[in-house]
Amino acid sequence: RQQRAQLCAKARQDLVSRDLGVAVDQTVISLLSTPAQQAQWVASGLPRDQALLESCSLMLCARRWPLVADPQLHALSWIRSLDSSQQPVIVPQWQRTLFELLAVCMQQGRTVVILLEHGNLRPELMQL
Repeated sequence: RQQRAQLCAKARQDLVSRDLGVAVDQTVISLLSTPAQQAQWVASGLPRDQALLESCSLMLCARRWPLVADPQLHALSWIRSLDSSQQPVIVPQWQRTLFELLAVCMQQGRTVVILLEHGNLRPELMQL
């Protein structure tokens, strides 16, 4: 949490210094999403938690493939609700074909949910 807060503060200061109309006290959530979007996420099953709402805001604004660590599986139902026509690929992190599956899903623009064991991320995945 401390690292996230530091990164958010640094990004906010950068935006303020560029004179983009961003207030010093704005949060990641208020910068990247609207209250209506947040209410929709909560209605879709996401718990009303500051860190989760920040993560969702960041995930939806990412230009690449966001990696979501979700040890309690709170985000899984929310991710499923984003696009009912294309359900996420759910895979355990220790599956032998994980990296091949990730490559195919990235090429196809598919969402992948990697199931963690005891909340610990496989070391090779830290580089993603």
